[in-house]
Amino acid sequence: MSRPVPAFFEPGTPPPSLPLLTCQAGLSYVPPSAPTVIATEELTIPSARSKEKRSVGPIRTTNRVNSPAPYVRPGSGSRPGTRARPVANANHNVTFADPLAHSLAEYDSDSSELSEPPSRFASEAPSEAPARAASELTPTIPRASSEAPAIGEPATQPSIVSQPQGEVARPGRGGFNFKDAMTAAGWESERILTFQTFVTGLIDQHLDVTKSYQPQNESLRQVVRDLATTEYPELASYENCWPVKCIMISYLKARSAAHRKAVVTRGAALAGPSGSRTGGRSR
Repeated sequence: MSRPVPAFFEPGTPPPSLPLLTCQAGLSYVPPSAPTVIATEELTIPSARSKEKRSVGPIRTTNRVNSPAPYVRPGSGSRPGTRARPVANANHNVTFADPLAHSLAEYDSDSSELSEPPSRFASEAPSEAPARAASELTPTIPRASSEAPAIGEPATQPSIVSQPQGEVARPGRGGFNFKDAMTAAGWESERILTFQTFVTGLIDQHLDVTKSYQPQNESLRQVVRDLATTEYPELASYENCWPVKCIMISYLKARSAAHRKAVVTRGAALAGPSGSRTGGRSR
C-alpha cells in the first residue's frame, strides 16, 4: 500500500502514529463502587450498656439491588455474546461516634449514686430528717410588695383615645365629623346628642358666646372640661378631653358668627334712615 510523502520529508522524525481500530480498543467499563447508605438499609445501634465499644458493627443490607453486569469484549476469555458474572457488592463498614452509649453509661452511674440514701440524714434522728427534708422541699412564697394594686383596682390604665386628624366639622377639607368620630369610639347616637346638649349648656353658663374658642379664658375652659368629665367619667380616657374641646370650638364659632352678623344687621338698620335723611338735606 503506497502512501504519499511530503516534499520536505525529514527522515529523522518519527512517523505519525496510526489510529487504533474500534475492535482493538477495550470497551469494558467497571464503575467504581463507593460505600453508600440508602433508605432500605438498617443501621444496628449497639446496646447502651456497652461502655468499651464506641463503633457500630458492620451494616448489612436487606434489599440491595445489584448493579448491572459490565459488557465484556468477545475473545477475552469468555464466549462471544455472554456477559460477565455479577459480583456481589462487598459489605462496607460504617463507623459512627456513639455519644449516646457514653451518656447513658454516665446516667447509669449517676442514678446508682442517687439511689443511695443521703449520708447527712443518717446521723440525724429519725423524726428530724423527714421534717428537715420537707422544709427544704417546701417552696418559698414571695411577699406581696407594697406597690401591688389593691383588690378592686384596675391592674392597668385604660388606653388613651387619640383625637382624629384634621379640624372638626370639616370632613371635606381634611377634617372629620364629630358624630362619626364619637360613633367609632363606641358612643350611641342618643348619648351623643345628650352629651352635646349638656356641654353647650355649660358653655352658655361659663363662657362668652360672643367670642370664638381662642380668645376665651383658659381657666373657664378648664371649668367646662372638669364639669363634663364629672358627668361623663369616660372622658378621662380621651386625650386632652378632645370631645369637649370639639364641641366648644364648633359651638362658639357658630354663636360668635351669628353675633357678628346680628351686630352688622343692627348697625345697617340704624344707619339706614339717617343716611336717607342726610341724602335729602344734601339735595
